[in-house]
Amino acid sequence: MADEHQQRRIAEAAALSTQLSEQGLETSPALEAWLAADPEHRRIWERRTQTWSLLESQKNSPELLALRQRALGDLQRMGSRRWNHGAWKWRATAAAVAVLAVMVTWSWYVVTPHTYRTRAGELRVVTLPDSSRVHLDASTEVRVSYSDNARKLSLLKGQARFEVARDVMRPFSVLAGNRRVVALGTVFNVDLLEQELRVTLIEGKVMVLDQGARADPGRVPARDIELAPGQQLKVAPAGKEEVILADVQRAIAWESGKLVFDDEPLAQIVTRVSRYSQQPVTVADAHTGALRMSGVFEAGDVTTFVETVKDYLDVEIEQRDGGFLLKRSQ
Repeated sequence: MADEHQQRRIAEAAALSTQLSEQGLETSPALEAWLAADPEHRRIWERRTQTWSLLESQKNSPELLALRQRALGDLQRMGSRRWNHGAWKWRATAAAVAVLAVMVTWSWYVVTPHTYRTRAGELRVVTLPDSSRVHLDASTEVRVSYSDNARKLSLLKGQARFEVARDVMRPFSVLAGNRRVVALGTVFNVDLLEQELRVTLIEGKVMVLDQGARADPGRVPARDIELAPGQQLKVAPAGKEEVILADVQRAIAWESGKLVFDDEPLAQIVTRVSRYSQQPVTVADAHTGALRMSGVFEAGDVTTFVETVKDYLDVEIEQRDGGFLLKRSQ
């Protein structure tokens, strides 16, 4: 139980740190209230501050720069003597190359945001320099921006599963729509379906913060939500929130090429199906899009999908612009 309380405190500190970073502030009423609520909160926050102050002060130190130069020199010398020394030299060279690669890659990520995209039907796994992994669904776009004290990602469209490498001093967060998901060592799935958002927690803990009030000062922010494993947060286009027990295997079935729908509106189903095919599928009107259905389909098999919809919902299929238009039967 003590470990759970400590993990919760650390998660709360990470969420507060992310909020301050987003707003460019050093403190806030929310942080001051959190610090005053428990002496342990202040100790956690001070440890975080001290650690990152130390890292910040050392990142461009002569010692670290000299270490980098020395590693390069060692590699050059090892390369020139590689035929006169034993196999251990090759192992040493490989180790030095690995260390140097991590250092160079990390510096590159810190100064340069990166965007990863997938095409229709393409799945991709990206390993980030801190060993976090991002599993991108088809027709998905994720932007990654790392800094010395934060790991910020944005899901611009589509769906992705995030496996977060634990680093309590450097929060990992994903912005999707107007919600920011803050995680520690965690596995979670985020699905941005037009204006609807679904966050499914598979392992660990996450805090979901409302970012919409920043863009609209007159808007009352939604409450921060902490999810437990097996829970899913659904945010409707109008902002209505709902936390439900999730079928985790269904939520990540896309990774094995399956699309699972359970009494969902046809408009949402069509949007998901279209991620996997160059043949666009559209609905003719809102009335057709509101029809609901369930089923399991193979990703990319659009022909079987539209034929099933035709039989299941009694809609007409019209071929148009290389794709399919679904409309209610007359």
